[in-house]
Amino acid sequence: MKQYLLTVLLCLGMLPTQAQVVSLTGRYDVPVEEQELAPFASFDMSSPIFFTEGESLSYKLPPSMMTDEAKMMEFTFNKESGLYESQHGVGKCEDLNDAVVKCDIAYSDSYGDIIRDVNPHMEDFLRDHLSMSEEEIKQRMRVLDGFSGDPIGSLFIYKSAQY
Repeated sequence: MKQYLLTVLLCLGMLPTQAQVVSLTGRYDVPVEEQELAPFASFDMSSPIFFTEGESLSYKLPPSMMTDEAKMMEFTFNKESGLYESQHGVGKCEDLNDAVVKCDIAYSDSYGDIIRDVNPHMEDFLRDHLSMSEEEIKQRMRVLDGFSGDPIGSLFIYKSAQY
């Protein structure tokens, strides 16, 4: 899979530079207040994450959060604010260690509207397209309902395959 992705990136002229991280793994965590929802508030990323520290960040939220409607979000680093910014919102990224970058993302109101538009279709999508039990669907929907009302979260970019 990794070889295939690198071949595709090379063909598209998108081979990463040394400073860029193209991660094949990562996750997106939605903050939850209710502890019983914590196991359902973490979503594995299913598309590559492109990150160049101090320059840019691009990713798609996984289908388990946005159906197949998720669009690539592209953030550009603003040296004055120290934030990654786009029409979709803002993010603050930091190295947690040599293997993981954490980006706290706060989405704009307009992206929140997109999330709210998709949310009514999520339950059927989870049931029809992903292998989840009815209990997991119920709990994930509780998480996504909260996310649609307050679209914030943390993107974890794994620089290493150990995660």
